[in-house]
Amino acid sequence: MIYEVHLYVTERESFFLHCMRRNGLYWELASQIPGWLGQDLLRNHQQASEFLCLTFWATPESYSSARKYSQPLIALLSKLTTFSANLGTYSHPMPERLIPSVPEAPLTRRTGKPVGLSGALSPDPGDTPGGFPSDDPEP
Repeated sequence: MIYEVHLYVTERESFFLHCMRRNGLYWELASQIPGWLGQDLLRNHQQASEFLCLTFWATPESYSSARKYSQPLIALLSKLTTFSANLGTYSHPMPERLIPSVPEAPLTRRTGKPVGLSGALSPDPGDTPGGFPSDDPEP
């Protein structure tokens, strides 16, 4: 599955929500695109005009081929938003060939928390991870 992530800013929040939710105009148009599985819309709690949209695609191929169907969606979004940014595409589970091989980080003796890379190479006095303050209260 492919996840496409966008940030949208709008001055017309209620109209934007109406269009983007299930049975809204965006949903109706997008559901006609082969491989489109749906979307989640998240609203920023600190800034009500900002929305994060996660769009779900069945396969990388369906995501790639969707561009030829997307002009009506792009036109609608340009009318609904004052700003938009594509934050990237992601997949889950991550394909094994892309997973980097990273050695396990050692744990500190007192906290059992991972040590930062600099701490793993040369532990700080008192076994604090890589220059970060200790969790213990100061004496």
